[in-house]
Amino acid sequence: MGRADGQPPCTLSSLTAGESVTATAVESTDSWVLLEVPGGWAPKANDTASLPDAVRAAWSRVSAMDRARMQFIKRGPLKSSERRIYVGSSGDKPWWYTWTLPSLEALSNADVNAWLSGHVPHTAETVNQPLYLVCTHGKRDACCAKYGVAMYRTLSALAPDRVWQASHIGGHRFAATLLAFPTGHCFGRLSPDHAQQLFEAYEDRRLEPLESLRGRTSMTRAEQAGAYHLRAAHDWVDLDDIRNAQTLNAQTADGERRLMFDTPKGCIEVQARAKTGNAIYGSCFKTKIQLSVDWECKLTEP
Repeated sequence: MGRADGQPPCTLSSLTAGESVTATAVESTDSWVLLEVPGGWAPKANDTASLPDAVRAAWSRVSAMDRARMQFIKRGPLKSSERRIYVGSSGDKPWWYTWTLPSLEALSNADVNAWLSGHVPHTAETVNQPLYLVCTHGKRDACCAKYGVAMYRTLSALAPDRVWQASHIGGHRFAATLLAFPTGHCFGRLSPDHAQQLFEAYEDRRLEPLESLRGRTSMTRAEQAGAYHLRAAHDWVDLDDIRNAQTLNAQTADGERRLMFDTPKGCIEVQARAKTGNAIYGSCFKTKIQLSVDWECKLTEP
């Protein structure tokens, strides 16, 4: 599989350039609406021609909110008009609810702001087990279709009711990419060989394979980099090993950030600095070359 202009696919471009997956997840996002929308999605999911106006309006409302994001999810063709919806928070104290909409048009009267504040319909049920979203959005990027579908099929065999195909979650050059909830940890460069390890670890509240961790979406990119630095240095793979990420100062002229994390060894401060990396193709469907971002992290001396 190659690009239309003869260049290599974006996943190969990223690998060849030595780009790290660290600190590449969606950032500063911890409020979520996951809506079941079967069928093919347009390159920008909300432009899908078959969408009711109610869905477009809900997408726009969520997109306008701070730290919020809407994803389309699917499994296969449906005979019923009913659609599953999940609403939740992936912050330091995650909560999630799910219920069934009679149809997508039912979103016309939706109070999305109330839902994301925890005021959900009386029919909603608490989600007590993890959810897994694998990006398979092929019209957004060919690599997501090639690698995402294979990962989805393998992972869904382990938990058919809790694994979904998802619209674009960012970073197609790291396909297969995956979001794990309730915490919003994002993984990349996954293959079907990773499915069993990732699933068993996350079910046990661990993050493995750690080298595939892109970051936690509730954090900024700098915080994602600092958190990974601590996890890798101490082999801290439990979900709760890194908590309460804080950015202590504005970015300095040389790009440095001072960060603070709660850890098994108490509060630890980390300095993180972004550096310009190598030239890559960010997408299979774009000819524009971009520069990757590398992170340099170190502990702050007491």
